[in-house]
Amino acid sequence: MNKYQKDREDIFNTLLRNSKVVLKVIDRKLRKSPNDLELFLMKSYFIQGTDNKEALRLAEYIVEKAPHNIGAYLQIADVYTEEKKYKKAVEAYRRAIEVFKKLLVLDKSPNSQSLYEDEIKDARKKIRELRPHLDGTFKKKPISQRKRAIQRANRRKMRDDLINLKYEARELEEKGRLQQSMKVAERMMELYHDSPMGYMQAGDLFKIMKKYDKALYYYQRAINLLKVLKARKVETSYEGQIDDLIQDIRNEIKEIPTAKLKTARVRMKKLFLRTPK
Repeated sequence: MNKYQKDREDIFNTLLRNSKVVLKVIDRKLRKSPNDLELFLMKSYFIQGTDNKEALRLAEYIVEKAPHNIGAYLQIADVYTEEKKYKKAVEAYRRAIEVFKKLLVLDKSPNSQSLYEDEIKDARKKIRELRPHLDGTFKKKPISQRKRAIQRANRRKMRDDLINLKYEARELEEKGRLQQSMKVAERMMELYHDSPMGYMQAGDLFKIMKKYDKALYYYQRAINLLKVLKARKVETSYEGQIDDLIQDIRNEIKEIPTAKLKTARVRMKKLFLRTPK
């Protein structure tokens, strides 16, 4: 919290102790400026705890008129927390965080970033604190049997398509039609970029072509994907074989002539640097 924000909080706390006097001033100001949303927000702050229904109505009115008013969402969340309506409180805190992120994209100036920074940190903290009170309201809904069956069918179709493409690429490779085989490998990578099969096939083809830097590049991408699948414990057609596949790829790399390997590794790193994440 910077000095300006600390001073502002000290002033605000002092005003809270004299809320009746402040409310009279706010009401007088509102008669002169009935469209001043900041005055409505201030009034909502000062009546919170004594008239939460009106405090909430004022904050919601501000959101209706100014959907990007972060302070209004935070005020709604605070009122709901006080009323023990924790699900609605968390929703309001999350909405405030979303609006804050959008504003940062539109305005990257340091002032806009620091204005609500501490409040947003507090919002994230409060969401964590409120989670035990939610009674499972934010738990993931169980997947229906029908949806699960569709997911399994999709995975089987993907596996079958990949296997067909793999055999097609292998057949073309055995016939010496390396360019056509490469096109199939590229199609595998394009359609199923989360699968290592296309990258392994491309690595094998570039190794045959003696383009060792590209072979290493695709082998390494295949290894990276296999490690990700293992870490995420994703259900795949080669479950339980991941370590063996990684070892097979490393064995292929060992077959690259030692004299060519060092240069190939340097060139491979350059390929990784040029590849968009």
